[in-house]
Amino acid sequence: MINLLSNTKYTIHWVIFHTLLGLISTVTIFPLVGWFYVVLMSSLYEYRKTTTDQKNLLLLFLAAYLGTLELLGRMAKTSPLIPYEISKYLFFCLFLLGIINLKNIKSIGWGMILLLLPSVFFDKSHEAFGYQSIVFNLLGPINVALAIIFCSKLMLNEIAYIKLFKMLIYALLPSLIFTILKTPDFETIEFALTANFNTSGGFGSNQVSSAFGLGMFIMFISWILNWKLTSFVWLDIIILLLFSFQGIMTFSRGGILGAVISILVFLLLSIRYAGVKQKTKLMRVLGYSFVGGIALYFAFNIADNITNGMLSLRYQGETAGTFAGTKEQTINNMTSNRFDIFMGDVELWQDNTLLGVGVGASRYMRSKVEGVIAHVELSRLLAEHGILGLIYFILLIYVGIGLFKKVRSEFTPYYLINISLFILAIFTTFHASMRTFITPLLIGISCVGLYSPNVKQSYIRS
Repeated sequence: MINLLSNTKYTIHWVIFHTLLGLISTVTIFPLVGWFYVVLMSSLYEYRKTTTDQKNLLLLFLAAYLGTLELLGRMAKTSPLIPYEISKYLFFCLFLLGIINLKNIKSIGWGMILLLLPSVFFDKSHEAFGYQSIVFNLLGPINVALAIIFCSKLMLNEIAYIKLFKMLIYALLPSLIFTILKTPDFETIEFALTANFNTSGGFGSNQVSSAFGLGMFIMFISWILNWKLTSFVWLDIIILLLFSFQGIMTFSRGGILGAVISILVFLLLSIRYAGVKQKTKLMRVLGYSFVGGIALYFAFNIADNITNGMLSLRYQGETAGTFAGTKEQTINNMTSNRFDIFMGDVELWQDNTLLGVGVGASRYMRSKVEGVIAHVELSRLLAEHGILGLIYFILLIYVGIGLFKKVRSEFTPYYLINISLFILAIFTTFHASMRTFITPLLIGISCVGLYSPNVKQSYIRS
């Protein structure tokens, strides 16, 4: 089924199909559940028949598609039919299966996994030890390491690279349609200076905003590079505006800010690294970006008018208390208490420098904001894994630095996209930790090698 999904002849048919899937999911979950397992089982059957080189490409496409589609499962409340957080298990199994196919598995990722293991064996809070705590807190960073091991050995040509993003849009589109249809009439919504569940399909606004920010970034890149992910430029632009508008209306700032930062990174790097032969293409990109920036500006202003100015206040960091004048505006208020959680984790690290307090234990031991899960992965790594967690994060950043070296040696807009995706993935860890599909998947995609457009097949690096 993944091979059929990636067939460019049926692009507009799949766009219509996924639009209808989002619509139907507002009424009943069973078509979504059935489709999820049809794709999974048929793709695993295809996997058995393909060559070794194509096996791993199929696994990457399957992880991108089903890992992203799981968001709709969460929004439509399909659990236990589609188990909650199944993307974590999917990534773990699919990346591990892909690694088995590799001949050379030397990678920094193995060291990252080893750094996480010691804190599994103790729990200083005496409340967090258990399978669920380990899966919830540890499977995300482990999947990041596995994605680095697996994807850094893959080489994709231009066609396969663009198809990969098409898989992501196919999977994000039903969630967008679901959210739009589930959003009540704006006149009936009482907008406040907090995240809004009415405009995020009744599900976690932070996760929805992050996913729509990713969709916004992909569709923007598709537009300015003329990918035509939906087969039509005008449709790409409409979907871009819908992702932007609906993401903004969730009042969850992290996902949209991450998308904007990633777009700016792509544009700035394009200016920095474009050679003489690329100047004409660069001017076209900048021209499109200027038009796109104006369109997004007007979209924000329309949304701000709908919310009676609450949206702009939200992005200025105002809360109900600071707006009423009863509270002083601080960095903690502006970050929705994430700063206090961060500082509480840092205090735990200072007292448990070497190995931390154990996986999942930080939420029970903080002097500040006790009982709340960490939203910043760096602080969780410090508190729960100690100095080993810091080394893990440093190694992760080192992987990102390696992406810049690729651009300096061989300029291509696709390597710039990889860098932008990596930055979006890291930014997401500072407001949604590593609990969503976004960070492991995007870091994996950012690590793939890109081959000449003249090469017809993607393959595995030796």
